[in-house]
Amino acid sequence: MPTDMKTKLFDSDVEVRRKAFCGMIVSGDVPEGEKILLFKKMVDLETDPDLRPAARKQLEILVRSQSAAPAGHADENTLIPLKKGRPVSPKNPLTSGTTREKLEYLKAYLTGRKQIQGQDLLKHISEEQDVFVLATLVSCIGRLGSPENCGAVAPLLQHWNPRVRANAVEVLKTLGSTDWSREVALLLDDEDSRVRANAAVYFLSMDPDLTVKILAGMVKSGRRTQIESAYHVLREMEDDRFLSLKLLAERELQHMG
Repeated sequence: MPTDMKTKLFDSDVEVRRKAFCGMIVSGDVPEGEKILLFKKMVDLETDPDLRPAARKQLEILVRSQSAAPAGHADENTLIPLKKGRPVSPKNPLTSGTTREKLEYLKAYLTGRKQIQGQDLLKHISEEQDVFVLATLVSCIGRLGSPENCGAVAPLLQHWNPRVRANAVEVLKTLGSTDWSREVALLLDDEDSRVRANAAVYFLSMDPDLTVKILAGMVKSGRRTQIESAYHVLREMEDDRFLSLKLLAERELQHMG
């Protein structure tokens, strides 16, 4: 599987390369050192205007994560000597904590009670296996408020867990990224209602008319899941352009029982 994915990074079809790139980021089967070499090659060879900067961003993240802290420099990952001369490393919940400790640590950051280095969040988003922690990490990336971090979030649009996918769409919208509209558009037909709703809202800030068109298609699809997702979004809309669609969605759902 990893060998096949590495080959597809350089396939002639850009969509194949995109999927392989997303898979490579979240893969735990490929060593970081090998990922660095692959992403370096992508930066040199890639011609797609979305993939090349995304590969460069992932390369920077991996290189920084492997860089050792300067001697004598003290930060949260540096050994601090005890009075008796024995070194101890402060515990970083993201590295060695339980799921509960990780969630409490991240939620403290989301509520402003704790500061976490952005680099620490970006490093662990590609390593975390627990879906609840990963989904919360994605939300934390959104709180950083840096559009340049979209490249770390976008691959999670294809994650198997709907909570992670929904949060990824939400964060891309929050950060104002329009570079992943093709990938987000595929989620308008996602099996999860929250993912579908977030995908529709994603387009609102960049093109309200497109959002009207997307939601209208969902309401008129005749499919209950699509109509419910659209209605979930429309209830939050105050713009008059959405009023008639909201009423239509209500009628369709009532008719379906």
